[in-house]
Amino acid sequence: FPVTINGNQVMNLRNATTNSTATTTGRINGIWVSACSANVIFYNLVRDLSIANANTALTFEASVVGINISGTVTGQDVSRNTIHSLSNTFTTLEHHVMGLRYEGGTTGTNTVSRNFIHSLLAGSASASVTGIRIAGGSTTYSNNIVTLGSSANHIIFGVHDGSPAGNVTNLYLTPFIVTGK
Repeated sequence: FPVTINGNQVMNLRNATTNSTATTTGRINGIWVSACSANVIFYNLVRDLSIANANTALTFEASVVGINISGTVTGQDVSRNTIHSLSNTFTTLEHHVMGLRYEGGTTGTNTVSRNFIHSLLAGSASASVTGIRIAGGSTTYSNNIVTLGSSANHIIFGVHDGSPAGNVTNLYLTPFIVTGK
C-alpha cells in the first residue's frame, strides 16, 4: 500500500548516544522510510536533529539523515520538504551528515523535487556533509535548492551520486551553493 507522509514537523531531536567506536551505528533520522511500497513524502519540515557519535556508515545507517528513503520500489515522490540544522558534533572519525538520502526503484517514475536543504554540520575535519545523497534508483531530481557551507575543512557535496551502474539520474535546475574554506 502507498504511504503518504505530508505536512509534518520533525524537530528538536537529540540522540544522546556517545559511542566512540565506528562500528556502533548510533544514528538519528527525521523521516525514515523503507520503501516497501510507493511513497509520497511532501511538505514536511525536518530540522534541529543532533548526535555526537562515531558512526562512519555511508549507507542508510549514516549518523544523521533528515529524510532517508531506502529500498527499490518505484513510484517514489519526495517533494517540497525543508531540511535544515542537522549535526553530528563528534570531533574525530569520518562520519556523514546528509540532508536527504534517496534509494529507489530503477523503473517507473521516481521524483525528488523542490526540496530546500541547508545548514548541515559535521564536527570532525574528516567528516562529510551532503545535501542529497543518491544511493540508487532511476530518478529525476529537479528544482531542489541545496545551500551548504563550513568554516572547517570538511568534505562538502551538494549532491553525491553513488548509485550503481545502469541507474539513470536526471538532475535538472538544482542550484547548489557551497561556501567555506
